[in-house]
Amino acid sequence: MLEMACRVIEIVGYRCPEDTAAIIKQYTENDYKYDYCYRKFYDYYDRIEARTDFETLRERAENIYTNIYLDRLTVSWSNALCAEKSIEAIPGQERFYRRCVAPAKERVVVIISDALRYETAAELADILSEDEKCGGVHLDVMYGVLPSVTKLGMAALLPHGMIEIDDNFKVSVDGRPCDTLSQREAVLQSEVPNGRCLQYDDVMAAKREEVRTMFGNKEVVYVYHNQIDARGDKANTENEVFSACAESVNEIRRIVRRLTEDVSARHFIITADHGFIYKRDRIGEYDKISGRELKGFYVGKRYVIGRDPIEAEGVKNYEISASLGGRSLNVAVPSGTSIFKTAGGGQNYVHGGTSPQEMLIPVLDVRTAAGHQETRPAAIDFISTMKKITSLAPSLEFYQMEPVTDVVKEAVYKLFFISEDNEKISNEVTFEAKSRAPEAEKRFELTLDAVRGIAGTAGGFMGKVLAALRVHHIRVYLPVHGQDAAATALAVGRLHAVLGAALGALQNFFRLEFAQYELEPDYTGENAGKAFFSCKITAHAIIMLIACIWALVRLKKQHVI
Repeated sequence: MLEMACRVIEIVGYRCPEDTAAIIKQYTENDYKYDYCYRKFYDYYDRIEARTDFETLRERAENIYTNIYLDRLTVSWSNALCAEKSIEAIPGQERFYRRCVAPAKERVVVIISDALRYETAAELADILSEDEKCGGVHLDVMYGVLPSVTKLGMAALLPHGMIEIDDNFKVSVDGRPCDTLSQREAVLQSEVPNGRCLQYDDVMAAKREEVRTMFGNKEVVYVYHNQIDARGDKANTENEVFSACAESVNEIRRIVRRLTEDVSARHFIITADHGFIYKRDRIGEYDKISGRELKGFYVGKRYVIGRDPIEAEGVKNYEISASLGGRSLNVAVPSGTSIFKTAGGGQNYVHGGTSPQEMLIPVLDVRTAAGHQETRPAAIDFISTMKKITSLAPSLEFYQMEPVTDVVKEAVYKLFFISEDNEKISNEVTFEAKSRAPEAEKRFELTLDAVRGIAGTAGGFMGKVLAALRVHHIRVYLPVHGQDAAATALAVGRLHAVLGAALGALQNFFRLEFAQYELEPDYTGENAGKAFFSCKITAHAIIMLIACIWALVRLKKQHVI
C-alpha cells in the first residue's frame, strides 16, 4: 500500500501534452500506470481495519490524483479534442469489427468486459503473458464513441453500417435493436451466420460438453462479461469497483484458459464498451453542473444528448454523427471530471464523458498455443574454470542458461558446498533466475565460505544463547515529524511497516515483551527530542552453559580445536 501511495504522490509534478496524439502516446506508455497505482492503493487500503494512522496519507494521495493528475489530464484532453474535432492518431471503436474481427482466418472469441478500462487491461496483458498457454499477447488501443456508455459502446463493437439513436435514447444497428443478448446475436448473425453471443456466467457454469456444443462450428463468438460496471453503476456498491477490476482480471484469464482447453480456441480479442472515472471522495457541489436548464434532454452524469449545443460554463459540445454516422445530434460533456447534477445512481464511479480513462478502449489480442505446453524452471550453469579450491573465499561464477518466457518460469536456487558425508560446509547463497534478457545470461560473482564449519557452529551457538534471553518491560516512544501533516503521516506509515517487519524478525530469536510501543505523529514538532527506549534483559544461565558445551563438542568433532 505504501509503495502505491508513494507512486501516486510522485504525480505532484505531472505535465500533460496539449494535442490528442501526444496525450494518447503518453497515456498508453506511462500515464495509465498512475490509474493502476491509485486503484491498487485503495485495493490495499480497504483491507486495513485500523486506518486512522493512514487517513492523512490517503487524503494526500487522493488530492494529488484528483486535483493534479486527473484535472490536468482531462482538461487538456477535453480542450484538444474540442479543438481538433476528431482523433486521427488511433482507430475508432466503430471500426472494431471490420478492423479486428472480420480479417481473422480462424475462429475468434471476442470477450467484451463492460467498463474494462485500459490500465486494467494492461494488468491482464502482463498476467496472460506469463501464462504458458498464451503464445502471443498484444495490447492496442482505440477511441470510444460519444457518449461513452454501454448502449453505444456495445453497438459499435458489432458489425454495422449505421448506428442510430432515437429521441428516447434507443440505439439500433442498421435498423435492428441491440439491447439484449438475443438482439445482438441477430445483428452478429446477419454478418456471420455461424456467429453466436453468450454470457460469461453461462459459459463458466456449463459442463465441458455443453461448452463444446455452445462453440461447435462457430466462426465468431461474442462473450459478454459484466463485473466492473455492474457494481460501479450502483450507489451502494460503487466503492467496490476496484475489487471488481481485480476479479475481472482473474475471471477473464480463467475463461481464456478454459476455452483453450475445452474447445481448442486459439484466438481471443478482449475489449470493452467504455471505461470509467472513479474518485473515492464524494463529489463537491462545485463539481456539479446544474441540470435545470437541460429539461427535455436525455441527461446522464457525464453527458447530455440533444439536438442543440448547450451553452454553459465548463461544458464542451460534440456532434454524435461525427463518430457514429447517424443523424446529427449533439452530446454535451463536462470539461474535466465534473458531472451534471442528476438524481439517482452513484457519483464516484461515472462514465459517458471524454476523459482518456472513459474513452481510450483497450484491444487485447491473445493467441493461445495448441495442445498442452509443459513448463520448466529456468536453468543455471557453473562456468568458473576453477578445478580446485585453494582459499577460504573462492570466487565462483554461475549464469542463467535461458531467458524467462511463458514456458520457462522464474526459479530460485540455493547454492552451497557439501562434504563427502553430505553435510553443508559453506554459507548458502540464493541465485534468482528471473532474467528475461534474450542473451540468457545473468552472471554474478559468488563467494562461498569454505570454513562454514566454524561459522555454522558459531551461528548455532548464538541461536541457542539468544533463545535463552528474555527482553521485557520494553518501552518505546518515538515522535515522528515531517515537513507537513501529510509528510508526517507518510513517515509514520513507513516506520510502522519497517519496525513491524524488524520486530517480527527479532521475535524469531528471542522473546520480546512490550510495556509501551508508541509511534506518535508529531504534526507541530513540539515533541522533538523526547524519544526514549528502555528495556530489561534476563537470561537462563543453565541454558547458556549447555549452549557453550554444545559448541565446544561441535568444534572438537570438526577438528577445529
